[in-house]
Amino acid sequence: ASQDRYGDRYDGPPGRQDDYGYSGEFDPRYNERGQYAPPPEARLQILLGGRSLDDEGFEPTDSPGVIGFEFSQVPSPGGLGFEFGVNFGFDEENDVSVPGIGVADLELTQAEIYAGARAEFGQGAVRPYIGGGGTLISTTTRVQQGILEREEADTTLGAYLHGGIQADLNDNFFLGIDYRRVFGGEYEVGGEDFDVDYGQ
Repeated sequence: ASQDRYGDRYDGPPGRQDDYGYSGEFDPRYNERGQYAPPPEARLQILLGGRSLDDEGFEPTDSPGVIGFEFSQVPSPGGLGFEFGVNFGFDEENDVSVPGIGVADLELTQAEIYAGARAEFGQGAVRPYIGGGGTLISTTTRVQQGILEREEADTTLGAYLHGGIQADLNDNFFLGIDYRRVFGGEYEVGGEDFDVDYGQ
């Protein structure tokens, strides 16, 4: 708040010009009541992290690194909106002793596309959120031994839940931390089924 030359109190947003000629640069992050107004509701996020596959059948390639891209839109601050995105995961281990095969190099590749609902809480610069929906996961395993190579792939449907906190740095950038839990179907390889469940 500030006072003009007549002694009247001014409670508007920082830099807003009042009826008495108060001048200054208007800060668009604040609304007419001087409350923080989040940046535009549509956001594109770049996700970096790792995941841990629950099923021991994926060992030792059960901790792939992950990069992802997510678009989300919440029409009003503190409201309910939607989200969709893609994730890519990769892990490899060399010179692994594989029963029935011998020493080989192993690779695990995953691609995921998902969509669901998203809820954000609060209207400040730091806001918690949760989301959930459906996901489609493609998993490929590759076993290479010298010039011999065997590859198997399968695709399964699942569901996901996630939540986290995001903090606005300015109108264009923000940082956040997120935990994601996926409940997938079964991945079949070599006549065996493995659960594609993971935490990320």
